[in-house]
Amino acid sequence: MRRVLKNNSGFTLIETLVALVIIVVGFLAAIAMQSRAIGAGIMADDITAAAFLAESKIEQFQVTPTNLISEKMREDELLIGRDGASGGKFSRFTTYEKTTPTNLNDTVTVRVTWKNPFGSERSVVYTAVLLRR
Repeated sequence: MRRVLKNNSGFTLIETLVALVIIVVGFLAAIAMQSRAIGAGIMADDITAAAFLAESKIEQFQVTPTNLISEKMREDELLIGRDGASGGKFSRFTTYEKTTPTNLNDTVTVRVTWKNPFGSERSVVYTAVLLRR
């Protein structure tokens, strides 16, 4: 003889699978968000380092009298590190426009380039006008 259960409490297989899919989608979204946050942090760190390298080069020109600015200061530097030492991933290119008789200002432009972890090239460009007396 069969008994008929009147109080069927619990979840069906379909309800359980739907709940599992919703949880998995939520976890995947959280993982993707974390991955993007890490990538943004790395990019911000690279931009900060590149800005430091550009500003430090401009400061070299600001504290050096015009007649003492050498070709060495204007050389392109390839594969330098965050501290300016060799062996890093940054390249620094410097352009210096010297004072003319009608223009009493020198202009220094520094471009720092690097490749991000995804292979695309990034750059930061700083330009400073140096007043010469």
